[in-house]
Amino acid sequence: AGGLTSLGLAASGSRGAILAAAAGAVVWGLIEFKDRPGARRAVLAAAVALALLGAGAWTARRETAGAASARLALWACLPAAVREHPLLGSGPGTFQAAMRRHRTAEFVALLGPKTTQVHAHNDLLHAAATTGLLGLAAYLWLHAGAFSLLRSVRSAAVAGGLAALCVQAKVNPLPLGAWALAALLLGTLARGERREAASWPPAFAAALAAAVLLAALRLGVADARFSQARRASAQGRTAAAGALFDAAL
Repeated sequence: AGGLTSLGLAASGSRGAILAAAAGAVVWGLIEFKDRPGARRAVLAAAVALALLGAGAWTARRETAGAASARLALWACLPAAVREHPLLGSGPGTFQAAMRRHRTAEFVALLGPKTTQVHAHNDLLHAAATTGLLGLAAYLWLHAGAFSLLRSVRSAAVAGGLAALCVQAKVNPLPLGAWALAALLLGTLARGERREAASWPPAFAAALAAAVLLAALRLGVADARFSQARRASAQGRTAAAGALFDAAL
């Protein structure tokens, strides 16, 4: 699992994912190996090494500086969007429209006048812009409840996974599947089902793993088609780009 995760991180090229994985490993190691200091230190050292490798990968990517500048320019636009509707926000799913009304000259200069933005690339800022200060308070209350639950249960795997999601959400939008997984993990802990040992037939486990792997491969193929379509579009091959975009979808 660790090897496949490392390969996935390398393939994604996502700085946020690398930092999130390191944070999750640190939290997991602190809880899982609380009574074994040597093992805990080894896990923490591995997490630090992962973070350093990720930092080295960033410097090798030419678009790193541009991506970081674009994030900062995006976040600089959001205070004006929050002030427009401070209590209730612009409404769920309306970030793109709200953002267009408050784009700064720096944002337009970096990303162009036609660029649209459907997410703030930060869950707290996104909540503040779309659901207002009341929605942000409710979201923070949810965080406090999750932290309290994890402190009482002390499940290393769940705590590490949720820590990784929390870090990732500060720099990138999370897919719906990640939110659903977090809800299921917390709901399971809240019901006290953590103490019940689940026993699944090996054949069922193998079938489930195969299904997940096939689904992941299909997403990988779709991502490759999308990259090919963008290259074809940049080269002026409109017909090929359209066919590749359709294949990706």
